Amino acid sequence: MNLFPVKLKGDKQIWSIFFILLTVSVLAVYSSTYKQTLRSGNLFGELFSHIRFLGAGFLLVYFMHRIPFPVFKKHAPGALLFIVLLLLITMLVSKSRWMFRVQPSEFARLIIIVYLAKVISEGFKKPMEYFWMALVPVGAVCALIIDRHTSSVLMIGFTSLLLILMGVSNRKYLLMTLWFFLGACCLYFMVDQYLGRSETAKSRISAFVEKIKDRPDSAKQEITQAQIAEFAMNSGSFLSRLKGKGPGNSVYRVILPEANNDYIYAIIVEEYGTLGALAIMFLYFWLFYRVVVVISKSSKVFPSKIFPSLLLSGMVLMIVIQALVHIGVSIGVLPVTGQNLPMISTGGTSIMVISAAFGMILSVSNAVNEKNG
Repeated sequence: MNLFPVKLKGDKQIWSIFFILLTVSVLAVYSSTYKQTLRSGNLFGELFSHIRFLGAGFLLVYFMHRIPFPVFKKHAPGALLFIVLLLLITMLVSKSRWMFRVQPSEFARLIIIVYLAKVISEGFKKPMEYFWMALVPVGAVCALIIDRHTSSVLMIGFTSLLLILMGVSNRKYLLMTLWFFLGACCLYFMVDQYLGRSETAKSRISAFVEKIKDRPDSAKQEITQAQIAEFAMNSGSFLSRLKGKGPGNSVYRVILPEANNDYIYAIIVEEYGTLGALAIMFLYFWLFYRVVVVISKSSKVFPSKIFPSLLLSGMVLMIVIQALVHIGVSIGVLPVTGQNLPMISTGGTSIMVISAAFGMILSVSNAVNEKNG
C-alpha cells in the first residue's frame, strides 16, 4: 500500500526549474557558508540546516499544488487579517523584524498579492469601495513594516501597483491609485522628519550615490560589502571570469559579509563565472516565460475568471523582481537592499514564502491541465 504517492502535477518545466534552483542552492550555500563552518568546526552543520529548510519547502510546494486554487481566494481575507495582526504585534513587541523566529513581512508580501488578486477579480461597484478594499490594505501592510524593512515595502508597493495596472481598467480607479501612492510617499517623508526611522535606507542610498561619484572613502559598511562583491566577481583573468574558479574555490566567501544570503550571487559568479551567472538569470526568465504560458492557457480555460491569471502574475512577479533586485545589488547597479536570491540564498522564512508561491503557481497549472484533459 502506497501511503504517500508522490505524483507531481502541473507544469513539468516549472517543477524542473524548482528542482534546479534547489540543486544550485545546495552547491552555493555549501561554499558560501565556509566562514561559518570554520567558526563552528562543523563541516556540514550549516548545509544540513539549509537542506532541512529546502526539504520543508518541497513539502510545502507539494502540499499547496494539490490544493484547488479557489481555496486561496476564499481564505485570502482571513490570511490578510492574521498577518496584519502579526505585523502589529511585531511592531509593538519586537525590536527587530522577527517574531517567533520568522519574518512576518515576508509572508505579508505573499498574502497581499493573493488578497489583491481576489478583490480585483471580484470587481468594485464604487470608487470608495475600491479605495477601502484594495488600496487601504496595501497601505496598512506597508505602514506596519516600513520602519524596519524599507526594501520589502518597495517590493510590496511595486508588485501591487503592477497587479492593479494589469487587473483594473477603470481610469478613475487608476488615477486614485496614483494619488494614493504619491500621497503615501509624501506622508512617509513628512512623518520621517520627526521620527527618523529610515536612517538605514538613507545611509545605503547615500553610500550608493558616493560610489557612483567615485568617492569610496566616504562610503559606509554597506558599500564596503558591495565593493567586496564586485572584487569577487571581477577577480582573475578574462578566462577565469568567464568560466569561474570552480565549485568551492571562492576566495572572497571568507571576507564577504552575508555571502550565503544577500550576496550569494557574487559567490556564484566568482566560482561559476559569467556563464554560471547567465545560467542563474536564465532560470528566472525561464520561470517567467513558463508562467506566461500558463496564464495564456488559463485565460482560455477559465475565460470568465481573472483570479487565476492575477494570482499567477503576482506570484511570478514577486519571485522574478526579487531575483533581479538581488542580482542588481550584487553587480553594483542598485543600492544595498537586503533581498536574498529566491530559493538559493539561506533564510527559512524566504524559502517557505517562495515555496508557497511556487505551490500556488503549480496549483493553477494543475487545474488548467485537468481542464484540458
